[in-house]
Amino acid sequence: MELKAGVVDTELTGMVIFWSGTFSFIQVKDVETVFFHRTNICTHSDMRMMLLYEVSLATMEVLEGKHKGWMVATNVNITKRGN
Repeated sequence: MELKAGVVDTELTGMVIFWSGTFSFIQVKDVETVFFHRTNICTHSDMRMMLLYEVSLATMEVLEGKHKGWMVATNVNITKRGN
């Protein structure tokens, strides 16, 4: 399935506030919480994402489909392990 989205911001940082093992939500300063799927983790792909990890990311707004208007994270990179 192709994601129809437009890039909103490319140099953000945030913290993982929910992790299900498949998808997560990241709290980004001055931005709403954003959704991401584990396939968007770019670095440390062998590393399991955990709660309170700090990450760098880009965000995109979904332009069509059932998630139209959602902010999603892409190019997620782990920058610091959580406590």
